[in-house]
Amino acid sequence: MRVRLVKHKRLSYEEYMECGGALEYEQFVKLAQGATYTVNAMIGSNAVTSKNRHHYSMAITKLVDRLSDPTSKIASERVGDTAVTYGVDHTQSDEEYVRTFLAGSGLLYAGL
Repeated sequence: MRVRLVKHKRLSYEEYMECGGALEYEQFVKLAQGATYTVNAMIGSNAVTSKNRHHYSMAITKLVDRLSDPTSKIASERVGDTAVTYGVDHTQSDEEYVRTFLAGSGLLYAGL
């Protein structure tokens, strides 16, 4: 069976929506580049193929949506003895979160 190689490319808005993305186009454009860089750094030189493209697209989609979540940002404020924290602390880093969508795809393979 031949597997067609697909160069790492940007996720289109249409692909994002097919993977369950929830953002408007303008928000997607603002966050997609950073999410793509994060995923590409994780997969290194592993080839995105037609066989594992869905895992790749899903990982970027889920990271874009996570980055857009205002509760994912932590902000603290202290005035005197009073401290207030806004947002929710994620227990997983972005890389750990994305790893769950790339698992089993071969894209995380780091062997020789």
